[in-house]
Amino acid sequence: MKPHDALLSDAAQFYIERYLKFKADKTFNTHFNDLLEKLDWKKRRDKTKASLIDRTSAFLKDFGETYPRDLAPGEFVDWFLETSKSKNWVEWTMSGTKKKLSQLFLHVIKQKGMDTNPCDLLELPDIPEKVPEIYNLQEVAELLHHSITYDLQNYFAIGFFAGLRPEKEAFRLEMKHFHFDTNQIFVPPEWGKTRSCSVDIHPTLLSWLSEYLPEDRPEEGRATSPTNFRKRKDYVFRDAVVTKKHDAIRHTFASMAYIETGKKQYVIEQMGHKGDDSVFDNHYKRLVKRNTAENFFEFTPRMIELLMTADMKDMFWKDLLGDGDKKGWRIKEANLDNFELSDDL
Repeated sequence: MKPHDALLSDAAQFYIERYLKFKADKTFNTHFNDLLEKLDWKKRRDKTKASLIDRTSAFLKDFGETYPRDLAPGEFVDWFLETSKSKNWVEWTMSGTKKKLSQLFLHVIKQKGMDTNPCDLLELPDIPEKVPEIYNLQEVAELLHHSITYDLQNYFAIGFFAGLRPEKEAFRLEMKHFHFDTNQIFVPPEWGKTRSCSVDIHPTLLSWLSEYLPEDRPEEGRATSPTNFRKRKDYVFRDAVVTKKHDAIRHTFASMAYIETGKKQYVIEQMGHKGDDSVFDNHYKRLVKRNTAENFFEFTPRMIELLMTADMKDMFWKDLLGDGDKKGWRIKEANLDNFELSDDL
């Protein structure tokens, strides 16, 4: 002990703090495998697990055989900054990697392998805020109109008028998930992130489901047939001449519903939104005007059929989009219910 100018009591304290304090005698690799097993047990999606594997791979390559108690927070911060520079990580990659590593570290802490999260000391550049993209009224109408041809009207209507995640939730719904006695859709909790168990069926959505939701489906009672789903979806966008936009169906619902109801918390719960809700005030509130939202929720099957006729396109679409002389034009004030469809439509 003399060469280190330390007492025996100092050595004992060091041993207690460095080894006895941490009950889990496992390396980061072992902890990581335990975490994957935990995610399997919780039935997390393969995409979630793949993201965790991808974002932690660089760290585990360098520290996989290290015991968590031996990793100094400062050493981790230095490694992260050097690695992000050498690999040319952009802000999104750095943020995603930090998030997944933090998930690993928190798991280790729960297993008594370490007592602090090294990510807490890691300060990163701000991520550039993405402005949500939405579809305008004519694009929504075109998509709803052409979706009928490919038997995808339920998929698009549920996405546009209920705010469900199109691929992860709306596409997977079965007949048993619809409860028309209370006008709600039940969403199994394992499908979403932190959404509530039920979603209200808006009257506009009810008009679509009443007309197109079958009483029975041969494919396990699915509301949307899974047969060649992606190909059929591509055909809808092709025929509608609409460009796909990331999460734009949900963003469209969020912006329209927020303006229609004025209730941010209700829309958040309806969507199962997770994360910073400032996006509602910073973006969704400014994306559309009130008359646009009102017109959006007039898009029943009957109204879409009317608005997609050649005569209606010529007469009303410029006004409906706010580009004509009658800015602020409202469908419900136009008495279109009395408009007769020609027999050849």
